[in-house]
Amino acid sequence: VLEALQTVTDLEIISSPYLTVLDGRAARLSVGDQIPYLVQSTNASETGTTTTTNEIEVRDVGIILQVTPNIRADNSVLLNVQQEVSSAQQTGAGEDLTPVISQRTINSDIVVQSGKTVLLGGLIQSRSEKVTSGVPVISKVPVVGNLFKQTDDVLDRTELLVMITPRVVRRSLQLDSITRLLKGRLIKSR
Repeated sequence: VLEALQTVTDLEIISSPYLTVLDGRAARLSVGDQIPYLVQSTNASETGTTTTTNEIEVRDVGIILQVTPNIRADNSVLLNVQQEVSSAQQTGAGEDLTPVISQRTINSDIVVQSGKTVLLGGLIQSRSEKVTSGVPVISKVPVVGNLFKQTDDVLDRTELLVMITPRVVRRSLQLDSITRLLKGRLIKSR
């Protein structure tokens, strides 16, 4: 699937995590940063002195995957999957504690056979904007300023596909086999 998509668009794999999870238990994988986020700000004034109290929470941003599997007798797996890809952009200069958080999420319950790959979802975002740049001050002068500035169309397209392949392991030998397979893939990717 990924090779076919590469012929149509620029493709970049941003994450290919592996996660071992017990039946019925939740597992969470988070690769990214923790950012402070202003929840509430309170000002109190007392005898000419103003005290500001900020309530801050820490939020995980990056690639976050949470999976809860329920294995069935026929080796199919009921998966509860929560996938997030997020990033924070500062809204201004300085110590701004209210960043804009760009996020793409998928929450899904799906049944899939062990060893089979399923596409959970695809998110596509396309954005176009005009960006003007130029020589400071001179580009603002009427008529003549147009010679000193440039306007470009910026096209931005983001596609996020989430695919998952569960593998049911009932014996330790199967776990050893999967571990060797993953080690081999890691060595090849270096």
